[in-house]
Amino acid sequence: MSAMPSTVPSIPHAHAAVRFATADCSVALLPAAAYEVHYNPAHHVIGFTFERQQGIGAFASDRRRPYCADPWRLAVTPMGCDVYSSSLTGGEYLALCVAPTALARFAPEFDESRLRQLTNRAAPAFTSVAMALRRRLMSREVGGALAIEMSIAEAVALAVEQVDARRHQACSTA
Repeated sequence: MSAMPSTVPSIPHAHAAVRFATADCSVALLPAAAYEVHYNPAHHVIGFTFERQQGIGAFASDRRRPYCADPWRLAVTPMGCDVYSSSLTGGEYLALCVAPTALARFAPEFDESRLRQLTNRAAPAFTSVAMALRRRLMSREVGGALAIEMSIAEAVALAVEQVDARRHQACSTA
């Protein structure tokens, strides 16, 4: 795995043993373990649950509430959105940190100002990409870095599609 130079977007969970970084993206595979984090990301964070997670959380608020995230679900947190999350058990989780330059490169048609927080979102197309990214992070195969970067690009594009789908769904029901 690549070392994470100080110029790379930081992941709030930088302690993760399995991680990869490029100049404007970083990704970590977090194990199922107790955790407590409080951060305000300098870059966009795309997350994916491989296992059910329960705990206490807050987004852009100091009001902490119980949460239950189902397995195989997508989350998106725009940069600058204050986050608190804790769990006594956690669950395996993929955290992808994306700088605005990477978002523009991987989703050139997407207007970054439309990026909104979403959590616990079923996204079957994203599930296969997250599983491939997990597999590639854990393997040490030749050409693995390029395969990981391709999976990151696909993950970013699919995540913004989900944000757009949510926005269109909200508009059509109003």
